[in-house]
Amino acid sequence: MIKALFLILVGVVLSGCAAALVVESNDPETKIRQATTLFNELDRPVAAVKLLEQAIVLAQKQGKKLSEVDAQFYLAEIDKSSGTRDGKLVDLGKALEHYSRATALYGEMKYFKRASFAYWNSSAVYEQLGNKSKRCEALRNAEVFHEKSMGASGDFLTPDLADGKLLESIRSLLASGGCR
Repeated sequence: MIKALFLILVGVVLSGCAAALVVESNDPETKIRQATTLFNELDRPVAAVKLLEQAIVLAQKQGKKLSEVDAQFYLAEIDKSSGTRDGKLVDLGKALEHYSRATALYGEMKYFKRASFAYWNSSAVYEQLGNKSKRCEALRNAEVFHEKSMGASGDFLTPDLADGKLLESIRSLLASGGCR
C-alpha cells in the first residue's frame, strides 16, 4: 500500500514538472496559448519551445497558416530572450531565422501590422548583435509594413503583441538610431 502510494506520488510530481498546465491537444492555437503561458508566466522556455514546434507541425498538416506563423514569431521571441531561468537558450541567429519566416509569411498573408511588429522585434536582435545597418533596415521595413496596414480589415495586433504605439516607437527608434 505504501509502495503504491509512493509510486503514485512520484508519478504525479514528475508529470507535474513535465506538463504543468498543458492539456493534450491537436489544435495548434491551443498549443500556442499554452506555450506563451509557459514562457511568459511560468518561465519555462524549454517546454514552450516543444509546444510551439508541435504547433507548427499541426498547423502545417491542418493548413492553418496563421497559427504556423504565430508559432514562428513566438519561437523567435524565446530565442531572443529565453527568460530568467536559462539564459543559455538564447540563440540570436535562430531568432532571426524565425523572425524572417514570420515576416515573410505575415506579409504574404497581408497581415502587415504583424509583419511590422516582427520586423520591429528583429531590429532589437540586430541591435544586440551590434549590426546597425541591419537594425535600421528592419526598422524601415517595420515602418513600411505598418503603413501598408492602414485601413486593412482583419489585420490587427492583439494586446499581447503590442500596445498600439508601434508606429510611434518605430519612428522614434529610426530617428534616435541614426537610421534616417
